[in-house]
Amino acid sequence: MLRTEDRWQTGVLSAGHTLESLESLESLDIFLDVSMSAQPKASFCHLCGRLIVGRYFRYANGLVVCASCEAQSPRCARCNTPLAASAPGVRISDGRTIRLCKACEHEVVRCAACNDPILTAWYTFEELPPTAAERRFCPRCVQTRPRCDLCHAPCATPPVMLPDGQFRCALCAADLVNGEAEIRAVYADAVTLFRSIVGELRAAPPLQVGGRRQMGETRRRYAYEAQQAHEINQAHQVNQTIQAGAAGKGGRVTVGPMRVASPQTAP
Repeated sequence: MLRTEDRWQTGVLSAGHTLESLESLESLDIFLDVSMSAQPKASFCHLCGRLIVGRYFRYANGLVVCASCEAQSPRCARCNTPLAASAPGVRISDGRTIRLCKACEHEVVRCAACNDPILTAWYTFEELPPTAAERRFCPRCVQTRPRCDLCHAPCATPPVMLPDGQFRCALCAADLVNGEAEIRAVYADAVTLFRSIVGELRAAPPLQVGGRRQMGETRRRYAYEAQQAHEINQAHQVNQTIQAGAAGKGGRVTVGPMRVASPQTAP
């Protein structure tokens, strides 16, 4: 919020105009001289330190700046507050240098992929395992970076890439298991934990280790078999319904068996 104030020799008179932009300030046409003999402490610009003469600007955080600094000073990239010319800049991943005021530098959220300050909206993704803090991503990373094949969040640079072409974000890559030996060790631990919960097993389920393409084919085969089982079950229920209706009328109707295609001949 920006407020204009007019100073007289006898003290301070607040005009109380709340302005949305500098253009609406210009339309107020407030230009009053300030006497140097009766200046309160707030009549010095907080940026250049000079005595304020005429119009000045007061921000909601208490910052008071003269008209010259209001027009010429660099701005905070997040809240647009004017900054001192010596304010340090922050270089971001696209090569630009931005400046942030102290408050925004402390409060700003940083992108979990590029670590740049997020100045506008951010995006979140559903986390597979719970995380201590919510990961937030800037629009640029969401639009341009490769996505993790597990959680679909944008990957950092450089992304973790598996031999079969899959991507992993930093969080998912932290628990990544590489190599068949590590996979079988994790599986053995899982079987041991399962036995400790439910008791001894007659036999542990066999473990098959495969790549991304083989996993895709296996999932499609399982999905096809599940669909076929569902259709057979539906046909069986229809058959029972028809037979029950025919028996009530003294007759008998039999629905012939369905032909189940193999995965190789499936459409």
